[in-house]
Amino acid sequence: MKVVKTLQAIQTISVGGKPQERRIAILQRDDGYFAFAEEYSYKSEFEGEIIAEGWAQPRNEADVSQEGHNPICISALTRSTCQH
Repeated sequence: MKVVKTLQAIQTISVGGKPQERRIAILQRDDGYFAFAEEYSYKSEFEGEIIAEGWAQPRNEADVSQEGHNPICISALTRSTCQH
């Protein structure tokens, strides 16, 4: 699976009340179909030093690589709609 495009991030408020960025990533699955996934930004700091930062999917999100999950239903080769 590969990321085809990420949409512009927006500012939201996390459950803990802190500002957080979120975005949508458009993915192309190994079977040629497209899917989308919500991502959030994270930054881990220790004693003022950034240990890790990046984008991740929420833990409750199902694996978008599974057939039938969030399909956009456009064939990568034929541009026809898929049948489910």
